[in-house]
Amino acid sequence: MEFNIKTINKENLDLLAGLADEAKNEGFNLVQKTIDEWVNGANRFSKVGEILWGVFYNGQCVGLGGLNIDPYAGDSKVGRVRHLYVSKEFRNRRIAAGLLERIIERSKDFFTVLRVSTHKPGTANPEADKFYEFMGFAKADGEKQTHILIIKDNGQE
Repeated sequence: MEFNIKTINKENLDLLAGLADEAKNEGFNLVQKTIDEWVNGANRFSKVGEILWGVFYNGQCVGLGGLNIDPYAGDSKVGRVRHLYVSKEFRNRRIAAGLLERIIERSKDFFTVLRVSTHKPGTANPEADKFYEFMGFAKADGEKQTHILIIKDNGQE
């Protein structure tokens, strides 16, 4: 099975539609939110250090993950993992881990800290919590983040 990782841009944004429908059926709006924010210009992953990747299998997008400057941090050196989602059929094949490893690696050139929120207030996502903790993130208390990963400490890796 060969997977390809591609940068998502305006030319291939439409390939996310099927993944958005699947995510929505599972109760997750994050892929549709990615599409909507791209279309309305709210987030096109275009600032310094930002990127959005899709994982493709036979031309179908089966995974998504992005990196933004954290809009809630007030500091351009704080990155945020965004909209990490993998199709149910393709889970447990290290796709999410591979995407997150790629996001972490890229963040080293631009950010000192990575933050993520695995749920909205009043909801929980224990599977996502376990995943980020397994990947080296520490639990964090805060309104806009549930987990944090220190990338650099005072400019040192």
